[in-house]
Amino acid sequence: MKSLKLYHGATLIGTITNYTVEDLFQWSGEIELTLEGVEYQHVFDSLADEEAMMEGSDLPFDESYLEGWFIEDDAGEKTEIAAPTVNADGEVFWRD
Repeated sequence: MKSLKLYHGATLIGTITNYTVEDLFQWSGEIELTLEGVEYQHVFDSLADEEAMMEGSDLPFDESYLEGWFIEDDAGEKTEIAAPTVNADGEVFWRD
Protein backbone atom coordinates (compact mmCIF):
# COMPACT_ATOMS: atom_id res chain seq x y z
CA MET A 1 0.00 0.00 0.00
CA LYS A 2 1.31 3.42 -0.92
CA SER A 3 1.58 5.98 1.83
CA LEU A 4 2.62 9.56 2.38
CA LYS A 5 4.37 11.11 5.35
CA LEU A 6 3.24 14.42 6.79
CA TYR A 7 5.95 16.65 8.25
CA HIS A 8 6.07 19.99 10.00
CA GLY A 9 9.67 21.04 9.59
CA ALA A 10 11.76 18.07 10.72
CA THR A 11 8.93 16.61 12.82
CA LEU A 12 7.11 13.56 11.43
CA ILE A 13 3.44 14.20 12.21
CA GLY A 14 1.96 11.03 10.76
CA THR A 15 1.55 8.53 7.95
CA ILE A 16 -1.25 9.05 5.42
CA THR A 17 -2.98 6.16 3.62
CA ASN A 18 -6.06 5.86 1.41
CA TYR A 19 -5.47 9.32 0.02
CA THR A 20 -7.31 10.86 -2.89
CA VAL A 21 -7.66 14.18 -4.64
CA GLU A 22 -10.86 16.00 -3.63
CA ASP A 23 -10.63 18.77 -6.22
CA LEU A 24 -7.92 20.44 -8.26
CA PHE A 25 -5.80 21.42 -5.23
CA GLN A 26 -7.29 19.66 -2.19
CA TRP A 27 -6.43 16.16 -1.00
CA SER A 28 -7.72 13.94 1.78
CA GLY A 29 -6.73 10.68 3.40
CA GLU A 30 -6.55 8.71 6.60
CA ILE A 31 -3.73 9.58 8.99
CA GLU A 32 -2.08 7.75 11.83
CA LEU A 33 -0.47 10.39 14.00
CA THR A 34 2.90 9.87 15.64
CA LEU A 35 3.28 10.73 19.32
CA GLU A 36 4.68 14.10 18.21
CA GLY A 37 1.72 14.52 15.85
CA VAL A 38 -0.79 14.09 18.67
CA GLU A 39 0.73 17.18 20.28
CA TYR A 40 -0.45 19.17 17.22
CA GLN A 41 -4.14 18.32 17.71
CA HIS A 42 -4.89 21.75 19.21
CA VAL A 43 -3.57 23.32 15.99
CA PHE A 44 -5.66 21.01 13.81
CA ASP A 45 -8.78 21.63 15.90
CA SER A 46 -8.35 25.39 15.57
CA LEU A 47 -7.77 25.24 11.82
CA ALA A 48 -10.87 23.07 11.40
CA ASP A 49 -13.06 25.58 13.29
CA GLU A 50 -14.47 27.31 10.20
CA GLU A 51 -16.58 29.75 12.22
CA ALA A 52 -13.62 31.06 14.22
CA MET A 53 -11.47 31.25 11.10
CA MET A 54 -14.15 33.19 9.20
CA GLU A 55 -14.56 35.64 12.10
CA GLY A 56 -10.85 36.37 11.99
CA SER A 57 -10.34 35.33 15.60
CA ASP A 58 -6.80 35.38 16.95
CA LEU A 59 -5.02 32.09 16.54
CA PRO A 60 -4.68 30.14 19.81
CA PHE A 61 -1.21 28.98 18.76
CA ASP A 62 2.00 30.50 17.43
CA GLU A 63 1.89 31.49 13.75
CA SER A 64 4.97 29.34 13.09
CA TYR A 65 2.57 26.36 13.03
CA LEU A 66 1.17 27.71 9.74
CA GLU A 67 4.44 27.33 7.83
CA GLY A 68 6.89 24.56 7.09
CA TRP A 69 4.47 21.76 6.16
CA PHE A 70 5.23 19.17 3.52
CA ILE A 71 4.24 15.74 2.28
CA GLU A 72 6.84 13.12 1.41
CA ASP A 73 5.97 10.23 -0.90
CA ASP A 74 7.43 6.70 -0.92
CA ALA A 75 10.14 7.81 -3.38
CA GLY A 76 11.28 10.56 -0.99
CA GLU A 77 9.87 13.40 -3.12
CA LYS A 78 8.71 16.31 -0.97
CA THR A 79 5.84 18.67 -1.76
CA GLU A 80 5.23 21.82 0.26
CA ILE A 81 1.62 22.19 1.41
CA ALA A 82 -0.53 24.63 3.37
CA ALA A 83 -1.17 23.78 7.02
CA PRO A 84 -3.42 20.70 7.03
CA THR A 85 -6.43 19.87 9.16
CA VAL A 86 -6.96 16.57 10.94
CA ASN A 87 -10.36 15.70 12.37
CA ALA A 88 -11.24 13.44 15.29
CA ASP A 89 -12.02 10.57 12.89
CA GLY A 90 -8.40 10.47 11.69
CA GLU A 91 -9.05 12.17 8.37
CA VAL A 92 -6.50 14.64 7.06
CA PHE A 93 -7.15 17.38 4.49
CA TRP A 94 -4.48 19.45 2.78
CA ARG A 95 -3.84 21.74 -0.18
CA ASP A 96 -0.83 21.90 -2.47
